Amino acid sequence: MKKLILLLIMLISVSAFSQDEGRRMGNRANRSPEEMANFASDRMTKMLDLNETQQEQVKSFYLERAEEMQKMRKENSGNLSREDRRKIMQEAALAEDEEMQKILTEEQYQKWQKSREERRRNWQDGNRRRN
Repeated sequence: MKKLILLLIMLISVSAFSQDEGRRMGNRANRSPEEMANFASDRMTKMLDLNETQQEQVKSFYLERAEEMQKMRKENSGNLSREDRRKIMQEAALAEDEEMQKILTEEQYQKWQKSREERRRNWQDGNRRRN
């Protein structure tokens, strides 16, 4: 009886974990460009204490970027090589960097760069653990 209960608990916990992971990934993939832009501008506002003008500029930049990426995904679904995707992402990162330099103050920009690098490192560490 104890073994059966233990087995049920293990199955339920594994099932719950896998469903939670699916929801997180699905939510990100199913977000509209407006939701993505709102999320990014809200996160940056909290992190960098943006004024209203900066908030609007950041939001419009991320909205435009999200719409472009969504369009690109639809047009090229699975047709791009790894190298092409890497090149596109590098170009997007450079454009983002240039735009943030225009919008943010020097202090905000430095803080944003540090945060961006930390997120990138965390993402890479997470990918290494999964592989």
